Amino acid sequence: MLLRKLHGSNGFTIAELMMVVIITSVAVVVFNSFFSDSLQSYLNLQNNTVNTNTVSGALQRSSRVIRGMSTIVDAQPNTLTGFAYFTPRDNTLSKVRYYYESNTDSFKVGVIPATGSAPNYTYDNDDEIVSTIADNIDDTGSIFTYLDGTSTPQSFTTDTFKDIRSIKISLTGTTEGARQTSVNLSTTVSLRNRKTNL
Repeated sequence: MLLRKLHGSNGFTIAELMMVVIITSVAVVVFNSFFSDSLQSYLNLQNNTVNTNTVSGALQRSSRVIRGMSTIVDAQPNTLTGFAYFTPRDNTLSKVRYYYESNTDSFKVGVIPATGSAPNYTYDNDDEIVSTIADNIDDTGSIFTYLDGTSTPQSFTTDTFKDIRSIKISLTGTTEGARQTSVNLSTTVSLRNRKTNL
């Protein structure tokens, strides 16, 4: 009697099972493709946001100090050195050097605090403290552009650094990973001690 019940029961045919497997496979492939693209888009958006914030933060940090530079001693496309109060707590000017380091793709700052007593302060290069402001910076162009009183870019010399009225800072940050993207931001900083419109 048990044999008759088993023999007479309706089950799935091989064709029906194959259809279920095919439909399930197609659904899994479609879902995986959609999920993978969505995840990659999200990761790209997140990388771009982090990259933009990094470059923007680097511009803000450097422009705050550069704005107060009193004397510029080196003005090149990817290096700027001058004397400024590096932090609001400083009582004496430090020698501050902003520069691009090509072997690490980094935008850096080196600070040499003043030693000695006024007015004969000294600045020893061995005392320089170097910090990285931003990584993954591309050197596709000049980081620093030096402008005269009419906001026209000029090639200044050591004799004419005193004529620099403002400095344009441009940074291009690149994201890491398979799909590299870049963001380019810039700001123009008027040197506070050299304003002529007071």
